[in-house]
Amino acid sequence: MGSTVAKFLRGHFECGLTHGDHRDENVFMEQQGGAVKISFIDFDEPIYHWYAADVVRPFFDWYIEGYHKVCPQIDLSIERLKFFLLFKALDIYLWTLNNWQSNCSPKGEPIQKWMEPIKKVILMQSF
Repeated sequence: MGSTVAKFLRGHFECGLTHGDHRDENVFMEQQGGAVKISFIDFDEPIYHWYAADVVRPFFDWYIEGYHKVCPQIDLSIERLKFFLLFKALDIYLWTLNNWQSNCSPKGEPIQKWMEPIKKVILMQSF
């Protein structure tokens, strides 16, 4: 992973303040005419990061479509997105391991069971 990180750090990337916790419970979508209004809550994990890092969350396809409409010049190649998925999985896993105070996950299941697929992504680098 170190060589992958080094490779990405050498390139030009768009960075800034990101939400840091895009998951189903923090994203609300509402039909408004022919468009969908997207609202975010839970801003307790903002982080200065690559903007593309927030793309690898639950509403992947819509986010990609929106990014390309607003910023068509931004490279969202599969190689780049796989890197951010791995990076975010590592971030979530380590944060949970060091900070989560409950045996129950955010979705109500045992925390170890909830962390298994995240750990698999990190170890196997499988998406």
